[in-house]
Amino acid sequence: MPGQGANAHRGYHRHLRICREGSTWGQFPDPHTWWTIPILGDGYKVRAKRPKWRAPVNWGGYRRKVSIDHQEIVEGDMTILFFPHYTEIMLQAALLRNGALNDDLYSYYAQYYAPHLALDHQGLVCESLAISADGNSGEFTGRYTWVGKEEIENETLAATDFDYDDLEASPYMFNHASIEAPDDTVITDVEKFDLTINNNVARGPFKGNPGLLQYAYAGRREITVTLTELADRQNFFDAKEGGTALSFEAIFTHPDGETLTITLPALDCDEDNEDAEAEAKATATPSLVARTDDNGDDITWSETTETSTETQTGTSA
Repeated sequence: MPGQGANAHRGYHRHLRICREGSTWGQFPDPHTWWTIPILGDGYKVRAKRPKWRAPVNWGGYRRKVSIDHQEIVEGDMTILFFPHYTEIMLQAALLRNGALNDDLYSYYAQYYAPHLALDHQGLVCESLAISADGNSGEFTGRYTWVGKEEIENETLAATDFDYDDLEASPYMFNHASIEAPDDTVITDVEKFDLTINNNVARGPFKGNPGLLQYAYAGRREITVTLTELADRQNFFDAKEGGTALSFEAIFTHPDGETLTITLPALDCDEDNEDAEAEAKATATPSLVARTDDNGDDITWSETTETSTETQTGTSA
């Protein structure tokens, strides 16, 4: 090969798979089930960082002398499309709480392969998930931000270990979304939206050599949604001024007949913003914050096939 070397490769030579860990954080589970996740674009950015402790002491003149290696921080993000095969496990990673562990999130074990280096990431916890959907392109993506316990090199992992056989030919696509106003008016012309789930994960102290994170504990969940639609300020103004709740529903479809529905049953309208440049159509861009409804749910989702419907609430399991 002309001048490239053994490590030359393209992005499509890289692979990722994850499984849910058991009761011990950061430990490879046995038994386990792998989900192979196609990497979108530049994709998987989870890496270990080794920041040094550099004391600003008045010793050594203008040359730095004190630099101590004392901790490893595993963190980063990844962006995915939602294929029906793994949509449930990936939504659960951001939303499903374990009632037996004080409503903490479940943790995950990831294996990442590139021709020049293969890595295991242990104890991944989802700090946040940002879902974006665009009615013009139909694209539906999720950007996950992870924090983990440890990164280790895997010298035996190979490209052939990643199984895509159960993966469908295409992912879910955004079909439509609607807002229900306090007066039961249904607004269905949502052009695009960004829905963010922030799990407020608290990180514990670093211990050992190198110092590894001792806990990553999820706190109170915050869910916000910002949407773009044709200007309809009256409904959002009324919701803001009256303090009454809106509701939101987004539907995603798949060519094989599956349907994914994500619902935010109670939303406060904090800001009823609009965009209206002179030569552009006026659009509403309200900022909405989720809270629980009368059933105690802040978010629900369901997947429907030709034969069944499974609904989950994002509450403790």
